Amino acid sequence: MGKYFRRKTLQKVGNQKKYNMIFSNTEFYYTPPELISDSSLIIIENEAKHIIKVMRHSINDEIFVTDGKGNVYKSIINNVTKKEVIAGIKEKFVRTNKLKNVTFCIPVLKSQDRFEFALEKCVELGITNFLIFSAKKSYKRGVKIERWNKILIAAMKQSLLSHKPNINYSDSLFNDISKETNVFIFEQNSEETISNYFNNKKSKKELLNKKSFFIFGPEGGLTKEELNIEGSTKLQLTKNRLRAETAVI
Repeated sequence: MGKYFRRKTLQKVGNQKKYNMIFSNTEFYYTPPELISDSSLIIIENEAKHIIKVMRHSINDEIFVTDGKGNVYKSIINNVTKKEVIAGIKEKFVRTNKLKNVTFCIPVLKSQDRFEFALEKCVELGITNFLIFSAKKSYKRGVKIERWNKILIAAMKQSLLSHKPNINYSDSLFNDISKETNVFIFEQNSEETISNYFNNKKSKKELLNKKSFFIFGPEGGLTKEELNIEGSTKLQLTKNRLRAETAVI
């Protein structure tokens, strides 16, 4: 329980140098920043119940808690009640989000299970920004931001990540995208492949340093109007025709 090891390389955080940690054989729990002070933190509601009832933690146990902002707190449980867990902070680790400027724009899909599966897997692979939209050929389904948020937080903890994914909805995505961003649209008929495009060092650097939107089409594809966003780059994922959720993952 609570095992982890230290990398040999260092990561700069401001003027300080901190070891970049890789955690293994442990479990992450989540609590919002407002419930964390310099010396202690509080975990409430379902997360506290999971710690107590499911994982069977008790006083003096070591747990790792993230605030969803890239910070991970090695903590010792000091007090347990029916509704909350209070822990003292012993050590703090800071982790970077290399894909913070990347946003996946995903249409509402016909299959809710496939849609939610795609969200979950994207988080496991490091994506932390999602913009769900209604394309002209999208399946019209209710917006479930609260449910989706729960799925994203669970995926963050499962994959031992520490940046809480952001998810929003737009019913006019193609009118709202800023011209000051990179816009990539996945189009099977494009001559430019994603692998060739990002083999270019300049393209990779731009991806990390400038906001980039990756737009995926629904089951019926994007319309000609949607494909022709000014300044956008069309990329081919593969010559194979993929299911919408497979393309996203």
